[in-house]
Amino acid sequence: FLEVCGGSLNQLCLNNVRDVGQDTAISLAKSCKRLRYLDLSWCRKLTEEELARILNCCSSLESLKLYGWTHVEDEFLEKLSRTQVRISGLKMTSVFAHLDDTYQSIDAKF
Repeated sequence: FLEVCGGSLNQLCLNNVRDVGQDTAISLAKSCKRLRYLDLSWCRKLTEEELARILNCCSSLESLKLYGWTHVEDEFLEKLSRTQVRISGLKMTSVFAHLDDTYQSIDAKF
């Protein structure tokens, strides 16, 4: 499906589709260059590497939903936070935890 129709898709919801994995990631990266909104919530077979491939190849992507992704490492979360894509559904508190300490030291200078 993605190989045939992916070029014209700008929105795709794969929320809770159990078979979404490596093959889907490859197809998305190869065929869905115009994709702007993508929901991969609860797609537990996808890895960080496959998600990175999608993000690198789908340059038009504006919004990505990742609810239910609890298997993401802090280092990868930090990389995600630097992208221009609006990401929702991930608990990113560990990425920004250092900001509280930074603000305290800034306040002390004034």
